[in-house]
Amino acid sequence: MFTNMGGRKMKKTLSRRQMLATIGMAGASLAGSAFLTHVTGHAGGPVTSVTGDTYGAGLQKNGNKPVTSHELDTILQAYTETDWVHIHDIGCAGDGITNCSPSLLTWLAGVQDHATLYIPAGTYVFAGNVTIPGTVRLLFDHGARFAPDAQTTLTIHAVVTAGLDAIFAGAGHVIGSMGAEHVYPQWWGAQADGVHDDTAAINAAITAVWQSGGGTVFLAEGTYLLASPQGYADALIIPRSNVNLIGQSHLSVLKAADHLNDGRRYGWNMIFPVQNGDPVNNVTFRNFKVDCNGQNNLEVETKSHKNAAIGIPVGSNIVVDQVAVVNNAGRQCFMFGSNRNPVTIRNLTIQNCLFDTVATAVPGNVLQNDHSAIYAQADGCIIANNKFLNPVKDQIATALEIHCLNALVHGNIVQNYGKGFNIVATVNNHVNTIYSHNVVNGCNYAIEVWCHANFTMDRVQIIDNVFEQSVSSLPIINISTQTKTKVTSMTIRGNSFVSTEAASMNRGSGIVVGKVEQLDVSHNRFQNLAGRAIELGVIEPNLTSLRFDHNEIIDCCRTQNQGYKGAISLHNSNKLKALRISNNWIENSSIGQMREGIRSNAHLGQAEITHNTILNTAVQIMWEDSAQIDYLWIDHVGTGTPENTVRASIPSRWIDKSTGTAWTKQLGGNLKTGWSASS
Repeated sequence: MFTNMGGRKMKKTLSRRQMLATIGMAGASLAGSAFLTHVTGHAGGPVTSVTGDTYGAGLQKNGNKPVTSHELDTILQAYTETDWVHIHDIGCAGDGITNCSPSLLTWLAGVQDHATLYIPAGTYVFAGNVTIPGTVRLLFDHGARFAPDAQTTLTIHAVVTAGLDAIFAGAGHVIGSMGAEHVYPQWWGAQADGVHDDTAAINAAITAVWQSGGGTVFLAEGTYLLASPQGYADALIIPRSNVNLIGQSHLSVLKAADHLNDGRRYGWNMIFPVQNGDPVNNVTFRNFKVDCNGQNNLEVETKSHKNAAIGIPVGSNIVVDQVAVVNNAGRQCFMFGSNRNPVTIRNLTIQNCLFDTVATAVPGNVLQNDHSAIYAQADGCIIANNKFLNPVKDQIATALEIHCLNALVHGNIVQNYGKGFNIVATVNNHVNTIYSHNVVNGCNYAIEVWCHANFTMDRVQIIDNVFEQSVSSLPIINISTQTKTKVTSMTIRGNSFVSTEAASMNRGSGIVVGKVEQLDVSHNRFQNLAGRAIELGVIEPNLTSLRFDHNEIIDCCRTQNQGYKGAISLHNSNKLKALRISNNWIENSSIGQMREGIRSNAHLGQAEITHNTILNTAVQIMWEDSAQIDYLWIDHVGTGTPENTVRASIPSRWIDKSTGTAWTKQLGGNLKTGWSASS
């Protein structure tokens, strides 16, 4: 029975089961907070009401099977009231004209405990502010809409039960928690049909939740076309603190409309604050797809259009999980940070995301010359288990550009990008970061290190990664070209360096060392590289201490350029402060092209070359006469005589394994002479 506010019994009766039937299968499932686990409505269009005495066969669940009686009872368990109130009976006409505010306020004043208000089809106008408390439950039938006038705010903390229909209209504001774990853009008019512009509806849902203190906006499956940028960054969706944006699956698609770059100097952004500097804190973006529609949003000026899928310059406690970004012709997919010092992002997690077809991999995107799929400038950052996949080789895209302190970059897969990672200290310090268990395939560079303007880069660890290079004109790890100021310490350990390119004049090496104070390279495998395993680039005099221990170098120097045939080649006019090359395995097999195991003309401070195995090279160890050497200790088992061949300091040792002759350095300072043989 319906009961009016005075308790008078009305003539018309409607059971709970019948009442929920009128809002359709999506509404019934929402009522039981079982949208995903019990019943799924179709987000791409209207949900058909079921108006019989019971739900019957018209109510479908996943797989188009009828909901069972047991499942229906589960859905209805939350409803314990025996009587519901019809909104017409309290004086709200729903005729699009009559002001419902006075009637609803009067009724609310008489609600002493809990009440359920049923709203049939109609437009319910509110010309005065109303707050509906959490003690009330609102049941919206199809076609029922609350429409606050301009300058009017409707605050709803009541539990809202509705299908995926528009239930809010008017020029005013609807805010509040809705008494639910999440709200739906469809309630504000989103159609998710890929045709109609859903920008305003999604932003209205976010604003409503934000102004009530936070919550979740849920994107049911469908394509949400976004065509109305706003604010300084031409943002489509405005993120807010404490408001999560959660999708049902990657079939929940945010799609950019065509030609959004037209007339915009810097292009558009999918999710970005509306005001410069607005902080966004305590947010999660999860389980949806962003289609940047790149073929219809191509670059029209080199480098100018950013087109980020998610961009937050200032914020904290941000999680991006299971988000796919596809077809992005712009400069970034995710952009976190303001390019200022100190950093303005704290506690950032990006995990389980997919980046597919970006930069010049987007057909026709010939003007783009700079792209970083993830740009992260944060203190406290985890970037893990993401996939960066281009269907064709891209020459200009970088998967990750990391300007971070206290970061872990782990388990990511990069394929067909020009570069895997930029490790950067050009705007802020870059300290205490780990890059581990990543796979970079089909790259030019795997890693390039940038250190400018006397910012500190320290305690960087590159550990247990797989780097596979397809074009070998560049080093796999470059610590030279962009290290304008020194890197304090770096560890490169346990990685695999491989080239798949056929022999050519290309001569890309495994590692090029620049201005690094302490560099530890150990337990790596270098195989089939076009050039050297390790070489010196631009170094500062008496700065670098290099440890190269327990590495394997197999069949490198496959270039047709005959000047690059040394496995370890440390040529430089400047001085190494300290050097240790020990316990390495250097081997040419039948296809090997290495003529020299270890060769250098660099000046040396304190150095040792000990316990290395060098097989099938014409030259094993050679330090050229032009180098100034303070001290060089050698302990080596090789072939031939070291006299007049190998520079070393007293009392170095050499054993000719073919004859058993042992040589000891006794005279001659650091020259090639002074070796004494004993059998």
